[in-house]
Amino acid sequence: MSDINKINKIIDKLNEASENLQRENAQGRIYGVGTIVTYQGKKGVVTDLNKGSKDPAGSTVDIRLDGGKVIEKIKVSSSILQFFRS
Repeated sequence: MSDINKINKIIDKLNEASENLQRENAQGRIYGVGTIVTYQGKKGVVTDLNKGSKDPAGSTVDIRLDGGKVIEKIKVSSSILQFFRS
């Protein structure tokens, strides 16, 4: 394998990694009530966007997991909170 081919493969891997990071970072900011999410690998739904005078950006959400458990004030930037993908 020539050096050019090796370099091209490395560049392709870096581009793919960059796209994955951008996809992950972009998804963590826009949640609304009713959005289906996964939290620590468990499926749930956003029940409240904690947005108000103390937090105008709405940086935390409350969710209800499939089993009925409610978890409050989860940071939307958390890596364990993700959009549900079927």
